[in-house]
Amino acid sequence: MINLKGKKYKKSMRRVIQLLLLLNLCLASISAKSQQIAQAIRRALPVDSQAPAGIPRQASVDEQAKFLAGIDLPNDSALAPLQSTATYRDHARQFAKAWSNFNLTHFSKMQAWSQSELQPKLPSASVLLYMFGGPDFINAFALFPNMPIMVLGGLEPIGKVPVLTQLTEPQLAANLARLRTSTDSTLKWSFFIRKDMKVDLEQGDLRGVAPILYAFLALSGNTIEQADLIRAGGSPVLRIVYRQSASAPRQILYYVSANVVNGANRSLYSWLSSLGPSIGYLKAASYLLHSSEFSSVRDFLLTRCGALLQDDSGIPYRYFSPDRWQIYLYGKYTRPIELFKTRYQADLYNAYQNSGTVDFLPFGTGYQWRPGSSNLMLAVKKEPGQL
Repeated sequence: MINLKGKKYKKSMRRVIQLLLLLNLCLASISAKSQQIAQAIRRALPVDSQAPAGIPRQASVDEQAKFLAGIDLPNDSALAPLQSTATYRDHARQFAKAWSNFNLTHFSKMQAWSQSELQPKLPSASVLLYMFGGPDFINAFALFPNMPIMVLGGLEPIGKVPVLTQLTEPQLAANLARLRTSTDSTLKWSFFIRKDMKVDLEQGDLRGVAPILYAFLALSGNTIEQADLIRAGGSPVLRIVYRQSASAPRQILYYVSANVVNGANRSLYSWLSSLGPSIGYLKAASYLLHSSEFSSVRDFLLTRCGALLQDDSGIPYRYFSPDRWQIYLYGKYTRPIELFKTRYQADLYNAYQNSGTVDFLPFGTGYQWRPGSSNLMLAVKKEPGQL
């Protein structure tokens, strides 16, 4: 009996040893497979900025922006080879010329006017609300360069910037030409022609406002650190984090694609209010705030903003009671352009004629874009002690 049990014991031990060996083989196989998977994942991840010399790293969002704006990139950028083509050099030349003209006639003058005339009058605020601005970052930045948060609103879709290295040279040429066309009116006259922009933004690979915003950020000397899509206030939002220099604080640009007609996107106002004390900016706003259909956004801006800078296409002059608002008038007001001739404001005209304190506006802006024909009004909400 003892011998029989001894044989069974030895046989059982052999089975245990065999099972252990088999288990070790399985574990080794799993470990090897895991290493293969990990290596595959690492290969799929973006190459960081410290890639070995000679290996192009993946283009950052800032490099994409500078590429679109016609600005030279480092040789190790994945987009650098595309900049050597005749097509791209022509794009860079045309964009540089357009920007140089805009900087001379508008941007530099707006910056100087803002520093000497606008900024000293503004109350403390951390948010600029440019609700009908579309992708017009460039004018808002000229006037409010140091605002921690800027919100641009419009109906135009956010869109995206495709992988530019995957486009053929003819495709790239067509897309860059379309980008120049979509920014042309702003760089010439300071505002977008929305019906034309709608066509431009729906064609090709550079769709929506994202390519325009990227280009404008780069042209104005900013560096983009991050860009992502979020949802806020029930609407799709493009969030861009940028700096004016390496030592400058981070600033945030939000582009909100939303319809603000009465009854739509009511939760949007709660989100906007949560961002902080605000200043409003309205330009070339199609006189929408003259209509009762946009009374909700009009009332929100009047309630929420400590100051509003606008041309005559913004909130009608009659809403700015002198016992509640300090009014500063700039430029010249006669009447709207023919397209909006029914939006003439007799009370605003009388204010310009009779106030005696209309100051010079050194640049053109809005629909009356010619210097000497434009108007701006700054309304600053009075403190309780001033009422």
